[in-house]
Amino acid sequence: MMHKNKYITLEEELALVKDYLELEHIRFEERLNFNFSIDPNTLSLNVPPMMIQTLVENGIKHGISKYPEGGSISINTIKKSIGFEIEIINTGQLGDVTKTDSGFGIANTTNRLELLFGKKASFSIKNLDDKHVISEITINH
Repeated sequence: MMHKNKYITLEEELALVKDYLELEHIRFEERLNFNFSIDPNTLSLNVPPMMIQTLVENGIKHGISKYPEGGSISINTIKKSIGFEIEIINTGQLGDVTKTDSGFGIANTTNRLELLFGKKASFSIKNLDDKHVISEITINH
């Protein structure tokens, strides 16, 4: 479902993500931990609706849910002089994920950012270490 607005504030998006994670926490119980480290200066900034939510859902589906012991997800925002950065770090590994498995979400995120922000935004996803994946969204003014 496409959100009717092109943007929502980071604060609104994070409220939705927090609600989603609390529901998933009920389902996964102690197998899912999450934390937020949010720069207050980023809360009023605009992001595409459901962008963080989609990446969090992918992190749970393709990462945390595959581990019997579960895992964790962290969402961090950092205000920079020319914009801001959002990091989503989750338990898991990119490994040999097939294009059909996760390619759509990644391509969709990249395309949406480009459509809304042009060259002022970027997205990357990679293994942070042997236990975690990091997704980074950078949006500049």
